[in-house]
Amino acid sequence: MNIIEKIGYSYVRFFVNPQRKRKAVNFKDSLSKAASILVIPRADQTREDKESLKKQFSDLFPEKRIDIFTPDEDLLISGKQRTYQYTSNIKDILQSQTIKNTAGSGFDVLIDLDMDFNLPAIYLTRKLNPEVCICLDKPYTKPFYNLNFNGVKKSSYENIISELCKFLKGFMN
Repeated sequence: MNIIEKIGYSYVRFFVNPQRKRKAVNFKDSLSKAASILVIPRADQTREDKESLKKQFSDLFPEKRIDIFTPDEDLLISGKQRTYQYTSNIKDILQSQTIKNTAGSGFDVLIDLDMDFNLPAIYLTRKLNPEVCICLDKPYTKPFYNLNFNGVKKSSYENIISELCKFLKGFMN
């Protein structure tokens, strides 16, 4: 984490909904009742990989609205899905109309699939205040997420996402 990310992390942690604490959640009830899910893919993925992620989560949650939060502006939108474009600069995050639009949409579940620190993602966990916040295990996430998924460390990113989907599917039955 560089100095700019540390400043952004501290700002989000202490000034964006500072009283917000993650509470215990019944994942089965929360996931089955969720109407909208925001998925944040890894920033360096190809367009095809992100399209594949959209399909995986649409298949996992067929009756839910799945929105994608990505730095790419050319990701296709289909069906009940929307795509939000973002930047990782803290100043731009605070002034971003995209972030404001995303925050105004309201989400029940946020799934952060970036394996590295992602300032816009932690900002959204506080700003959106979803009941369920899930991320892949990484440093500096404890105060922001109520589930850190630990996939097989030496596994590929695609296998970790597949494991996460199988794990979440267990709550859907």
